[in-house]
Amino acid sequence: MGTGVRSDDAITIPVAPLRRIVTIVVAAAIVALVLIVAVSQRDRVRLLVGGTPAAYIDATTYQSVVLTTNQVYFGRLRIDGDVYLLSDVYSLNASGDSSSGSVQLVKRGGELSGPAEPMVIPGSAVLFFENMRQDSQVMNAIRQIKSGNTSTPAPARTATPAPSATR
Repeated sequence: MGTGVRSDDAITIPVAPLRRIVTIVVAAAIVALVLIVAVSQRDRVRLLVGGTPAAYIDATTYQSVVLTTNQVYFGRLRIDGDVYLLSDVYSLNASGDSSSGSVQLVKRGGELSGPAEPMVIPGSAVLFFENMRQDSQVMNAIRQIKSGNTSTPAPARTATPAPSATR
């Protein structure tokens, strides 16, 4: 008697369904990997596809840049990768009397620290930016400062409505 395998004792596994299952698992793994990379690198993917924030900057006017700390700066904005560069920078300076609510536009650069331009802001610190209209109060104040009129009228402060106690 031989030691060979008898065909009655063998189990046959069909190859086609096994191949189909392996193909589905590999395809699902590839899709999951692509999704993970796309989500983790969404900013870089957005740069490749288009729709960068720099495309929305109007070079003919100034921009207001609002930081995550609620500070607001006005100037000429340029975006270089993940860095926002602001030149010809102005900011709002509240007067000491908070009851009058007066605010003055101040040209940045005359501080004790003597900052040089451009102002470099990490992209993660920027909440949003907006192009400014030429007829805005801030643009009028910037024009007055540039013309040598140092007694710039403050941009009017609009009262923010207080939330109702019943809502």
